[in-house]
Amino acid sequence: MKKRVLYLLVLVFCLNNAANLHGQIVSKQTQIDSMLTVLNNSKDDTLKVHTMNSLVLQLVYTGGYRMADSMVNEELKLANALEYKRGIAHAYNSMGVVANYQSDYSHSLEYLLKSLEMFEALRDTDGLGISYKYIGAVYAHQGDTSAAFDYFRKAVITLNALRDTNYVASTLISMGNLYETENMHTHALENLRKSFRFFSKINNKDGEASALMYIGGVFKNEKSYDSARTYVLCGKQIFEELKDDDGISRSLDLLGVISMADNKYAEALAYENNSLSLAKKIGSLECTMIAEKTMSDIYEKKGDGVNALMHYRAYMASRDSIFSQQNTLKTLSAEMSYADEKKEAAKKAADDKKEALHAEEIKRNKAVITGVLGVLKVLTLFVIFMYRTNRQRKKANIIIERKNFQITQSIDYAERIQRAMLPDISEIHGLLPESFVLFKPKDIVSGDFYFLQKKDDKIVLAVADCTGHGVPGGFMSMLCSEKLSDSIYQTQNTGEIMEHLNKGVKSSLHQSGSEDSMYDGMDIALCVIHPVVNGMKLNFAGALRPLWIIRSGTNEVEEISPTPRTIGGFTPNDQEYATYIIQLHKGDVFYMFTDGYVDQFGGETGRKYGLKRFKEFLISIHNFPMESQQKELATCIETWRGNNLQLDDMLVVGVKV
Repeated sequence: MKKRVLYLLVLVFCLNNAANLHGQIVSKQTQIDSMLTVLNNSKDDTLKVHTMNSLVLQLVYTGGYRMADSMVNEELKLANALEYKRGIAHAYNSMGVVANYQSDYSHSLEYLLKSLEMFEALRDTDGLGISYKYIGAVYAHQGDTSAAFDYFRKAVITLNALRDTNYVASTLISMGNLYETENMHTHALENLRKSFRFFSKINNKDGEASALMYIGGVFKNEKSYDSARTYVLCGKQIFEELKDDDGISRSLDLLGVISMADNKYAEALAYENNSLSLAKKIGSLECTMIAEKTMSDIYEKKGDGVNALMHYRAYMASRDSIFSQQNTLKTLSAEMSYADEKKEAAKKAADDKKEALHAEEIKRNKAVITGVLGVLKVLTLFVIFMYRTNRQRKKANIIIERKNFQITQSIDYAERIQRAMLPDISEIHGLLPESFVLFKPKDIVSGDFYFLQKKDDKIVLAVADCTGHGVPGGFMSMLCSEKLSDSIYQTQNTGEIMEHLNKGVKSSLHQSGSEDSMYDGMDIALCVIHPVVNGMKLNFAGALRPLWIIRSGTNEVEEISPTPRTIGGFTPNDQEYATYIIQLHKGDVFYMFTDGYVDQFGGETGRKYGLKRFKEFLISIHNFPMESQQKELATCIETWRGNNLQLDDMLVVGVKV
């Protein structure tokens, strides 16, 4: 049932985007045709340089690497003949992009560093931001994460100041993928989701597809395979509509990796064969290398040593072509050349300054005596100033202490208001006798909240995580709790409740899509419980928060996946949320929770607690009385946290039938 719903979500997403994607394909081909027309008819050579530069990038993004390589060389020749420095800088930048897409990293870095040097001389901020981004991409491909992060951050800061949404979004994708290689899943998802929101804002379907694919990769690493497939299939569908063969090949490989991790080897090999064929067709060494390595891994897991070795040798051959010793030496040479030129320029500037200082030396010597007298005068004034400042500081400290006391009182009062809005534990036990609530706010007030309300013969139970924590999170939680209460009076179908809730939050926060709008929101798991003979029937819907069930007599967690969109924020007004009907029997236990518990750092190595460890712990205690489960969970996370700070609000709710 869960798998069918996930694939239906994929189909709905793809159908909703089909019309827009077709428009972009036509638009992209129309742009290329239009540029070729301008290039053939224009008599303005400067305009030709700009047109060639735009055409090269369009050809690269559509897989036309050979034509792009030829065109960029013509662009550089014309810019040099015109002595057009900005055009030369952009030509070197485009040459670096073409080389990077063809996995020629040494030449790519050489061209990009040359471009960076020229943009610095021209004080071209836009050019600098673009160069930073592509240099970071080259370092990321070569495994130098420290240098890659450094250049990516420079790119985001520079381009964000220029409000260049497209380049900021693509840089965030690169940063998200780099965080994922460091196993920093939360940071990876944060950057990738930001990227998707930026791309959606400007209707960039290429970017949306890439973001979806890489989000799927993160879920794969967290072993949420159905969620991973959902995102990657959506991305692949967009790449297919855009006829982006490189993107299709990478999507197929990632689907193969997901199927391999899920022990579905036949399905994995089918994906990888298609990925490899397409990679060879378009001449992509990197895609070929990745597909060969994955196929070797699949055959090794199957126990087929012959095929595993054959594909591993093919992988090594592709890798050696990319990362040869000559490539490494050329890369180092390019960096050293750029560094030497910078040092030479700095040396010349230092020599000029030294000559100027020498001319001023005699004049300064004459001023020494006057300076000493001036210093004595300044010291006298300084003593007087420090005396007065000390008096003023004491007065200011008294005022600050009073203000802090008033602020703390206000926050404490806000906490009492929030507590008053939360259901009382005795009320919860009255409706659900076998249940517990573990609620640990990070600060005095919380962005997480739990909700309970009896409606006719049914019980509505929810666990929610609003944007932020502390005072801002507290405001959001009270607003969202009120909107949830309003939505329940509209319908008792959880999917429809979520739709009303999404519209209500967006309306209250005036989330219109403009740049000035707030994009805060809420993740939530929502159940409508209908008690029946020997059990209960659940009507469940989720927005990025799942439902976990452990059936009586089993030691496995059954996961009901949520709809992969939040409430409010960038979510469309007409977003639909999947509804599940689940029959529970006596002795079954279900859990709902926010992400604060599993994201807490601690243990001997300072890593996250994680979903896998959380599942195993729930399985080990699910037969305990519910009050004991709450105590065990609280003790476990405090022991895990140790001396580390609590990073987020924590909320876990458990109910036994």
